[in-house]
Amino acid sequence: MDSGGANSMKSNLIEETVNESKSFLSNKCVDLTINELLDSQIDLPKQLCGDFIFDNEVVVFFGGTGIGKTIFAFQIADIISKGQSNDPFTMEFDKQKVLYINLEMSPAQIKKRYYNEALGNYKFDENFRLISNVKYSNEAELSKFIKEKIDEHKPKVVIIDNISFIAADKEKGENAKLLMKDLNDMKMESNISILLIGHSPKIPSHIEIELRHLSGSSNLSNFCDGVFAIAKSSAAPDLRYLKLLKNRGSGGNEQVFVFKINSKTNFLHFDFVGMDWETNHLKKYDRDEIGNQIKTLRNQGKSIREISAELGVSNNTVMKYSNNGVAENV
Repeated sequence: MDSGGANSMKSNLIEETVNESKSFLSNKCVDLTINELLDSQIDLPKQLCGDFIFDNEVVVFFGGTGIGKTIFAFQIADIISKGQSNDPFTMEFDKQKVLYINLEMSPAQIKKRYYNEALGNYKFDENFRLISNVKYSNEAELSKFIKEKIDEHKPKVVIIDNISFIAADKEKGENAKLLMKDLNDMKMESNISILLIGHSPKIPSHIEIELRHLSGSSNLSNFCDGVFAIAKSSAAPDLRYLKLLKNRGSGGNEQVFVFKINSKTNFLHFDFVGMDWETNHLKKYDRDEIGNQIKTLRNQGKSIREISAELGVSNNTVMKYSNNGVAENV
């Protein structure tokens, strides 16, 4: 081996040792007075994707079916892998490796979104690695697979699409805690951020999005660092808005982030329109619509209390529009 190759190998070994040392020190138990902590050299959280994702976080992003969650997730991965800040997805890092665990879409479906005859394929950065057709028989196998891929590729950000494919019936109770513990352990051990794509049932178009609309146990939101959601706007069919629901890295924002879908190029994405109040993107309360939704849910066997919570209406309203209109225990 020539001297240049030997020096290069030596440099790589030194860099790897330093990184492992930093990772170990960052995960050690911290036993300090509060003043010692504030005077320490601990780095403050940096933005990987605006106020939506900071470094060393587990974040949940959820919304209804077919609303554009994966489009946004690919857009976020593209920004982070290229290190190109786009308002409001500001980034305080250089380009970073992104590992996208795709458990939902087929490779053919993905290619269709990022190719057209006139422009050919969209050019993603080599930092963006996509893993599809993952085979597993239980959650433990999948968790082990993800950990192995993190160790192999050493990404800064891992995106897992879709949480329903991981959690399945484990989104409730103690199993959800175990799932979130595994992900938080990976976050701490590898000093990475993890973005989980979640699901919500259909939310009535007159109701503001809340944490309770995230499908599964509240353990999913209780044990993560951040949560944001996507919803359709009633103002125009091509508008969507993102809403920050939980954020430990910043003070948050009372307004929502409004976007317009752009399908005119070989990169299906959303263009940022501006900030607005969520109420400007909700439908007015429609009694007929609510009545039909109540009847549908009652026919599905849901209780008055469950329907009241899901639709954001009173128990009396549910009883009024129920098929028989007769009061019952809630």
